[in-house]
Amino acid sequence: MPEATAKTCANCKKVFSTEKDFLTGTSQWRMCSLENLWFDCQCGSTLMLPKGKYPWYAPSLNMRGSAQGIFNKIAQTTDLPHIPSAIMELQMMLFNKDIEISELVKAVKKDPFLATEIIKIADNQKNLRDPDPPPILSLEHAINYIGRANLKNLVLTAGIRFFKLPTDKFSKEAFWQHAFLTAGIAEYLAVKLGLSAEKDQIYLAGCLCNIGKIMTALCFPQECDKIQTIIDDVKTMTTWENAENFLKLPDHCVLGEIGAALWGLPPFVIECARYHHTSEFPEIVDHPNAISVVSLANLLAHWINLEPHRINNKKLKYFAQTLKLNDHDLEITARKLAPLKNALSV
Repeated sequence: MPEATAKTCANCKKVFSTEKDFLTGTSQWRMCSLENLWFDCQCGSTLMLPKGKYPWYAPSLNMRGSAQGIFNKIAQTTDLPHIPSAIMELQMMLFNKDIEISELVKAVKKDPFLATEIIKIADNQKNLRDPDPPPILSLEHAINYIGRANLKNLVLTAGIRFFKLPTDKFSKEAFWQHAFLTAGIAEYLAVKLGLSAEKDQIYLAGCLCNIGKIMTALCFPQECDKIQTIIDDVKTMTTWENAENFLKLPDHCVLGEIGAALWGLPPFVIECARYHHTSEFPEIVDHPNAISVVSLANLLAHWINLEPHRINNKKLKYFAQTLKLNDHDLEITARKLAPLKNALSV
């Protein structure tokens, strides 16, 4: 490997110079819009390799067998978007404790859209937790409210919201409304079930568990619009899974694994994207609690949005039983959280 690609982590001082160095203990590999390669060191800091050829890296690095095969086919015909480089640079800054909040604010303000998105993300989190305090209006307040560690991954959500979708019927706004509602329900369930230590991870996983639908919109826009037409038609209203099966499209859960890995989302998000509709996921998963909570939250979001045709009742019952919740618990939860859908900024 050329010496130019050698890298030293500024935080933990680990030296990366060989293929083994780069692929051991690292995570969240992703390429930005400028085609630079980014990854997270095992200490949590974000590092960047400038645009170049790295034969030991492939976007399918963290995808399982079936996802790798589908990705390789998609990559031949679809130019998939990458996270904007400004997001990656912000991630790097957020881990550096020597950088003051004022410097972070100044860096974010260079991109007005990103600044708006961060305030929206913070305001949604606040509204989901407590709708009474005044809204978050400043970047400094937003960054302090979310916290640097959580914002480091949450800004990837903002990056994905940058993507332009070539669809007519599939609504990006409706997708994100459901996503943020699922996130709020997932966080509420995490706290209720005594998983408070994982609530921030579960919030992010809930928000992005359906990222496979964004992949469907990007890779199969016409078919994605057909799915939306099928599930909206009063004569054919059904679940997204049934519609994509009818059209012989790739499972959005597998596409979710592809998108989550491609865009450098954390491993627990990849697992939730892949298994959030799976009643019995493999024992090899590292975050079974997160998967169960996110899966139930996704179904409860359809409940709150008055979309009973989009609920697989068998899976709803399965995930509720897995989390030791009965029908009464579900009804109370849905009633309590129903106001959330009107508190979201999409």
